[in-house]
Amino acid sequence: MADIQIKKLNEESLMDAVKLKAHCWQEELNGKVEHHVDVMENYQSLLNWMHTEKEDHDKRTLLGAFVENVLVGAIFLSYAEENFGPKAIELNGLWVDDHYRGQQISLNMLHEGLAYYQDERERLIVYTHRFAPSRGYYLSLGGTIIDTEMQLEGRLIVDIFSFTCEDLMNRIRVKLNT
Repeated sequence: MADIQIKKLNEESLMDAVKLKAHCWQEELNGKVEHHVDVMENYQSLLNWMHTEKEDHDKRTLLGAFVENVLVGAIFLSYAEENFGPKAIELNGLWVDDHYRGQQISLNMLHEGLAYYQDERERLIVYTHRFAPSRGYYLSLGGTIIDTEMQLEGRLIVDIFSFTCEDLMNRIRVKLNT
């Protein structure tokens, strides 16, 4: 197993995270919908998102998992929309390079990311496509599907998961220690 460091993303490593997202996006769509991520447009949008948390009254956490200073995973979290309650966090993205999967990188990033919100938030909200490989991952972590919505002009069914942060952190600790 590679020596992995989890640290905050900067503007340069954010670009690497967007490239990783673009790479993983087709796998997440699972052949159900044709859609591509415009790397430069997405980078500019996320760069703006990264730098406007205070004026948006948000807390945004952008972390990367690095092996020898090469980004192999990324996680983005923020406060969730108010309709999920005042103490909810949203997982805005979680990606791991296919060559580094099976090494608990996503669990470590989730653990580290949730720690940024530990005493102020009680619930994690996750959106995932109905046919995405990640859906089973979130079910295995004890997520409950609380709603469904359509995205990409009605072409993509998205399940909305909810987790209690305490339960999720306990499940992550168990998985990391086994």
